[in-house]
Amino acid sequence: MRDHVPAPTRRAATATAPLAVRLALAALVAACGGGDAEVARGPGLPVAELSVAERAAAYDAALHAGFDVAPGLTLLVAPEHLPRTAGLAGGPSVAPALVAALRARGIVQGTCAAPPPPEGEVPRCAAAAPGYLLRLSEPYGVAGDTIQLYVDAERYALPGATPSPPFHFETAYQLVGRGDTWRVLREGRVPPEARTRSR
Repeated sequence: MRDHVPAPTRRAATATAPLAVRLALAALVAACGGGDAEVARGPGLPVAELSVAERAAAYDAALHAGFDVAPGLTLLVAPEHLPRTAGLAGGPSVAPALVAALRARGIVQGTCAAPPPPEGEVPRCAAAAPGYLLRLSEPYGVAGDTIQLYVDAERYALPGATPSPPFHFETAYQLVGRGDTWRVLREGRVPPEARTRSR
């Protein structure tokens, strides 16, 4: 039996095209040159000092901007944050309390510790249905109440099932807010050159 997971239906961008493009280009520039040449995510930005509840609310806002979140969509979260450097592995652990907060919000349905698969393959996750494996960066402070975070989404397959073709993308978001209220200001797809899938 083949897993069938359609590409996510993305909501309309919350920023004008030029802003979204500039955000994506900024990620590419940060990854490919300059003083932060080794930093692909949040160059020059500190980790934002947010509570677990605030982090969960910010991720919730970003994921609702990137996906049509509905009962038929299964989202799992990886147990490690995205690293600052290019690639998918090696970031700090995601706090269990954060996973619990995301589950309580109904935005994710569980976790999956599958490592990044070889090119042309998809990760395998034990879940009720096929869906997307999310790798979340830590939130980085930009200025005032504005933060920046990154979400990597990859289609996964159930163990033993014939998978759908690989599908993988990363998006950078800038949000403004505090407490339980966050709003996406702008978003941009991170170019493949800025997220080299190092193993």
